[in-house]
Amino acid sequence: MSDEWYSVGEKIIPYAFRKNDYHNLDFCLENLEVNSVSNGQVPVITFGGMNTERDIFIGAVYIHHYLNEELLLRVGYIGDGVRSSERVQQS
Repeated sequence: MSDEWYSVGEKIIPYAFRKNDYHNLDFCLENLEVNSVSNGQVPVITFGGMNTERDIFIGAVYIHHYLNEELLLRVGYIGDGVRSSERVQQS
């Protein structure tokens, strides 16, 4: 999923997939969530969406537990991303 985002030049959302080495899935999954409130970070939970029949991740969503000033001004509580090949094109 992340390789596909990079190949089409899109920003990967959620950030947790960019900040971690997504080629090492176990490490990435272990480090998705922020549970501490250090260095200005806010606790966040990340959910991935997987198509189990095709064995591919199709997207993800993250939810901040609350907002600090930066998140209030730039990001918000919730973010989501869906890989481009799984989006329905509207005409």
